[in-house]
Amino acid sequence: RGSRKDAATRALDERRSSSEIASMRRPLLIRLPGDTDRSCLGGVPEGVDGAEWNLGCFKSSEASAIPGEIRSRVRALALDCPSVLVEESSRAVIGALELAATLQVSVLNIAIPSVGGAESAGFDRYQDALNFTHSLVRETRLEAEARGVVLAVVAPANGCFHSPVELRELLDAAHSSAVGVCVEIQAVSRFGSIEDWLTTLGSRVRSIRVSRPF
Repeated sequence: RGSRKDAATRALDERRSSSEIASMRRPLLIRLPGDTDRSCLGGVPEGVDGAEWNLGCFKSSEASAIPGEIRSRVRALALDCPSVLVEESSRAVIGALELAATLQVSVLNIAIPSVGGAESAGFDRYQDALNFTHSLVRETRLEAEARGVVLAVVAPANGCFHSPVELRELLDAAHSSAVGVCVEIQAVSRFGSIEDWLTTLGSRVRSIRVSRPF
């Protein structure tokens, strides 16, 4: 655990010291709660910026019911796209962006449906997942810009985006500062080094997920 933290910290420090990205914004370091129960947000470990909260089906009307002490610890919201249909998932993303703006949360981490899994709602082909994500980002980026919330595509996750180069191509095509990446620290080690991902994506990494305590 300690080596993972050290590697991520070193890579972030190296990127921040580079002259070409001297003005980059440090990504949020997010601790994932153990479950969706609100009580799990009671404490945020030292060394991370806050917690991510996955509310499932987002509704802006729910914001007033969230206790203030929990709001102060939530730094990112998360959404699992509910469908392989771009139109349906776009509606869910737009609703999540509305809630994020209401809560004054700056990042919405979005996970696409799984690829090649047993789930009926997933994709059969890797390319279908890539095409879906490109279309989803195209449909929702203007709303993200208007709300002042960054859409961060979770990667690697659900059998897709195993390479930072694929993500870089997605972000180049989006051509929007409101579209970025949420890096899963524990998953990255299966597909490459943390340093390589952070170096390739640079300031486009807008949040980093840490699933377990350091």
